[in-house]
Amino acid sequence: MKKFNVNEAREIMEFVTPGPWHADIRVGCVAVYSGPIRNCLVSPEETFIYYRGGKYIDSNWTIDQQHEIDAKFLSFVRTALPLACELIEDQNKEISRLKEENEKLHKFRKNVLKFIET
Repeated sequence: MKKFNVNEAREIMEFVTPGPWHADIRVGCVAVYSGPIRNCLVSPEETFIYYRGGKYIDSNWTIDQQHEIDAKFLSFVRTALPLACELIEDQNKEISRLKEENEKLHKFRKNVLKFIET
């Protein structure tokens, strides 16, 4: 599995349709939109980020459960990915700070041991 690259994620997000994204789950369709929640049954097609129509079988509309899951995932990730990148960047800064602090402590310990030995 490829290691997560924050810079690559940030570059991709720079050109993605702005969020938040909303999943619209209805009897006859599933869609994801940017901005205000719309109705996938009547909204124009160019407003869809993701769209899957339902099936009309025996006088009933049904939607594929996988399409519903995918729509929810897409809308969730659009909000979660920028937050995850921020968290990773913050954690990387903290790791760097702790490494520097650890190096200073090791140097200090080494100097103290030298002093004790003399």
